[in-house]
Amino acid sequence: MPNATSTARKPHAKNAKATSTARKPHAKNAKATSTARKPHAKNAMLVLQFAISAVLLAAIIIAVDPAQFAKYLFGIRPEFFLASTAAYFCVNLLMSYRIKVLLGAMGEKLAFRGILLAHYLGMLASDFTPARSGYFACSLALNRKGVPLSKAVSSILAPQLFDFLLKAGVASIAIAMLLSQAYLPDSSLLLAVLAVAVVAGFALAIAALLFYPPITAPLQSTAKFLPFGKKFANLAELLHKNSQPVKANLGIVLGILFASWDWKGVEWWKLAEAVGITPSSQLHPLLFFMLLHPALTLLQFIPLPTPAGAGVSEAGLVAYLVLFGVSAPAAAVFGVLSRAVMLVQDWVGIFEAPHLDLSFIEEEKW
Repeated sequence: MPNATSTARKPHAKNAKATSTARKPHAKNAKATSTARKPHAKNAMLVLQFAISAVLLAAIIIAVDPAQFAKYLFGIRPEFFLASTAAYFCVNLLMSYRIKVLLGAMGEKLAFRGILLAHYLGMLASDFTPARSGYFACSLALNRKGVPLSKAVSSILAPQLFDFLLKAGVASIAIAMLLSQAYLPDSSLLLAVLAVAVVAGFALAIAALLFYPPITAPLQSTAKFLPFGKKFANLAELLHKNSQPVKANLGIVLGILFASWDWKGVEWWKLAEAVGITPSSQLHPLLFFMLLHPALTLLQFIPLPTPAGAGVSEAGLVAYLVLFGVSAPAAAVFGVLSRAVMLVQDWVGIFEAPHLDLSFIEEEKW
């Protein structure tokens, strides 16, 4: 009888197993539903970020007088605006050539046109993401052209680090020089310089961690337990693997970096002439804007809940220029147009965007 009872129980066991198996699709559906919700959450966040930027920009325009803002906006000189756009094009050419040099040193040969379009895609994505993090889309576009993703990321990340170091260093000098000419109290000047010095020190610490393995090795295991620490450790490992081409071409990388800085200064100088801005400074306008733009563009890299710091960097620009005798409405127009110059030209990258997907960053496939 016990055997009969045991045998009789087997169908129940099979039913239980069947029930358990039947539940698996529900688990898969739940996972699919959770995955499906992610795009909606991202879209909602994007809408919120744009809304915050729109409110900030509207507040700036209202604060500086909408009528005067419109007067300066519709009174710009198109020849100087086109010259500013041409200077920005030169900046993009230089940045793309830098990627080509580094990829070539890593054994990857690509046509310059393809690299330029991939770069513009990264710039376009960065225009609509906080802290300009969307520039990683450039590496995805390069990967679609046959470049290993690790090499693509390294070719853009290492130069961007040097670019950040330059911005932080020049911003320290710029704030010291510009605010001293604005006759601000010593305490305000000291606080400003200290703030940028902290940023520069942080950037130098990152550079040491990334390029000096003896320091990085004992800290990578610890970094993985920190917020975004695992991604940072992965990036550090990537740079270590592909650091030799960067070091071998360091002179070219730095040369292009300083040339880009010069052309960015020309871009802002010509844009100022388009608006009719003449800062009250002993410096030549070109040198003035070469010192000013690194300090202001740093605001775009702060992880604020706005696309590329939209609204925040414009407010900072107005505050800086007003210190040097520029009217607030003219400064606001300059700030809006400085972003417009980038947005209009960066749309060239849309030709590389049919399959744009940044999920590779989150999934850490690299």
